[in-house]
Amino acid sequence: MILSCACAGVGDAPPREGGLAWRQSEEDVRVQGVHYREWKNGRVMWDLDAREAAYHIEDEKAFFQDVSLVYYPPEEGLPLSLQADRVSYEMGPRRLKAEGNVLGEGAQGFRFRTDSLAYDLEGKRVMTRDKVILEKDRLRVEGVGMEGSLTDQTFVLLSSVRTVFASPHTAR
Repeated sequence: MILSCACAGVGDAPPREGGLAWRQSEEDVRVQGVHYREWKNGRVMWDLDAREAAYHIEDEKAFFQDVSLVYYPPEEGLPLSLQADRVSYEMGPRRLKAEGNVLGEGAQGFRFRTDSLAYDLEGKRVMTRDKVILEKDRLRVEGVGMEGSLTDQTFVLLSSVRTVFASPHTAR
């Protein structure tokens, strides 16, 4: 693991926002301007950049704000990108949860938007119960809830699915 950052002093804990709350007590470490890279078997698994991070040693949890993340599949697929207002990362079980303006782009050029997304790094699975919008070229698919595999890059919308094909004149 490589962690590069500009350190800042510990101060008041940031305010709780939405479901992904920073802990009320003071964190063990807080840094600004974070770049976090995880390696496995000699190759980069993912890169994370954030405006600010807090780490709680006892809980083995890191909290990031204003996040940009890139996942590099080991199967030599194309990288997947994700942006979110807030991300929490549990070191032990290797689970990541993104919340607030979650935007992503997949290897096949699909873009997606949702309010939250959970990611199990070991199982390479993603899921959300929130509304999801998937877009590519003139295709827009909306639904509520999504489960997916990063291994084979398949994703299933769980309910209220709606598909719209835009005319060539209204495509973005």
